[in-house]
Amino acid sequence: MTGHINELIENRFVVDADTLRELDSLIRLHRDDIDPNAAVRYSILRADSYRYDTEDVEDVLRERNGSKTRIVSIKLTARESRVFNLDVDLAAKIRLRGNCAERAKLLALVADIRGLMIDRIIRGRRWGKKAIVQALAAVFLLVGYFGFQEIQTSYTNQINAQNVAAYYEATAVYARQLSSADTSERALLSQLAQAESTAARGDVSGEINFLVRQQIEQLRQEVVGQEESKAANSSKDISAPLWATSWWILAAVACSFGLIGAGIASVFIPSDGIIFMIGDEIRRQQRRNKIRERIVWGIAVAFIVGIASGIVAPLVS
Repeated sequence: MTGHINELIENRFVVDADTLRELDSLIRLHRDDIDPNAAVRYSILRADSYRYDTEDVEDVLRERNGSKTRIVSIKLTARESRVFNLDVDLAAKIRLRGNCAERAKLLALVADIRGLMIDRIIRGRRWGKKAIVQALAAVFLLVGYFGFQEIQTSYTNQINAQNVAAYYEATAVYARQLSSADTSERALLSQLAQAESTAARGDVSGEINFLVRQQIEQLRQEVVGQEESKAANSSKDISAPLWATSWWILAAVACSFGLIGAGIASVFIPSDGIIFMIGDEIRRQQRRNKIRERIVWGIAVAFIVGIASGIVAPLVS
């Protein structure tokens, strides 16, 4: 019974020299069992658009794989056979295509290839690098926006509290005088009853005395109120700095945090697609690892210094 396979594997991969050798040996072993006449070839595509074919896996492993000659894809084929055809495309994703006159042997071959991928190639199902960079940039942008907005609001509230305190300090004397005047007014109200009885008795001098005192209290309140207004106007309000009120600065800080998040993700998250750990790619990967280690150590040291300064500063002061 004829069997067919067309399987797309959408995981992230890292293919090194040992894995390619093992994949080559695995396919040649099954090829010898199915049809020894099937030719095993490699088709190599580089970033400089140069393409070539070879039947020896060691030719592939001798590639320098430099920045300009980076290997983009490797296509392994077993063809020129009436009973057996197989394509293994190693590119941004891995795809298996093939057919065989004996379905059981094709299933055995595919099972071995899939097992090799799981054991040696597949590094776990993850999001693509672009999605992770975008997500982390969005998280940092929101953290920067709301965090800096909280700092702006807190600082502005402190300035407003200082202005209110300065206003009350400048008008405290006059407020006490007005309070005293209010008390005198309440005293005048208590005297109103006496004024009524005085008027009832026809005591004109008593009535005039009452009206004069009432007029004096009103004038006193007006003078005190005017002085209070002058004192309030003379007290200088503290203006909040531009960074605490500007929406543009808030947006700039949020965007800066977003760029920082995107930069961190770009450094720590490997590139999408297959990474052929051959030639210069090994050294490039080693440099990336060193950069990641330095960043991690830098963040750790900054965190420790921040905690230590927070503990020592109160003791010194």
